[in-house]
Amino acid sequence: MKKYVFFIMVLFFCIKSVYADSVLTIKIQNVIVNDGTIYVSVFYSEQGFKNKKADMVFPIDPTNSIIHHKLTLAKGEYGISIHQDVNGNEEMDYGLFGIPKEPYGFSNMKGKVPPKNFDTLKIIMDNSNKEIVIPFVSF
Repeated sequence: MKKYVFFIMVLFFCIKSVYADSVLTIKIQNVIVNDGTIYVSVFYSEQGFKNKKADMVFPIDPTNSIIHHKLTLAKGEYGISIHQDVNGNEEMDYGLFGIPKEPYGFSNMKGKVPPKNFDTLKIIMDNSNKEIVIPFVSF
């Protein structure tokens, strides 16, 4: 009987570890303190990113110049975009030639140019905790 209980416990532990969630810590830098709201958008797929339809969006108050936010995610691929809505209209504002008027950033972004596709911005969550740094950029 003890062998069966032990076997079931080991099996349960293995199944749990395969499907375990992990924590992604997003470190947002260059925040304009106490100005508007930061919106974090999480994309689960290339399709959502192409259509600019995030699977999850949530606000963060800009209380510090560096913000740490923890997000629990299942195993998979994700893309993160952020922007600071300084004028309070709940959307990203663009100027001439589509240049953003408000601070923005993406996971895995190099310089000021947003990623062209999901493969460039994706983060692979593999049951281990991770931290990414996304600095806000502005023009």
